[in-house]
Amino acid sequence: MKKKNYIFTSIYQIDKNPREVWDKITDVEAWPRIWKYFRYVAILGDEDSLKLGSRIECRVRAAMFYKLEFTVLINEIVPCSKLRVSASGDLEGEGTWILNGHGESVESVFEWNVTTDNVFLKFIEILPFGSRLLQFNHKLVMEEGYRSFLKE
Repeated sequence: MKKKNYIFTSIYQIDKNPREVWDKITDVEAWPRIWKYFRYVAILGDEDSLKLGSRIECRVRAAMFYKLEFTVLINEIVPCSKLRVSASGDLEGEGTWILNGHGESVESVFEWNVTTDNVFLKFIEILPFGSRLLQFNHKLVMEEGYRSFLKE
């Protein structure tokens, strides 16, 4: 069976300066505290900050009660502007997070282009409304993160 490709795009306006937003994005070990769907995140190796080639292990419990485990590799990092990653594990593909700063406001654009071999997601995919359900779930997860950014 051919893997289904998903493209998820999330765009949010955040009333904080680019440095504040960037610092939260790159403080990956704080993600479980800020973003309730992240259950575990760790930078692999001896590193304590993100840089080109860093690997991050992630465990996420989605809004729809399924779990995803994946590793993210940092492929490009431009401070306060761009983070491009590749994912392997339950999610396979690429993600890009771009920050467009405007003084004390930032447009945050995150795009995932992924496939999955997760058994639960494969089951959802065969449902007539499966793709829409997964899009909705991704939107819930991202909106929770956005709300958390606003609180911090």
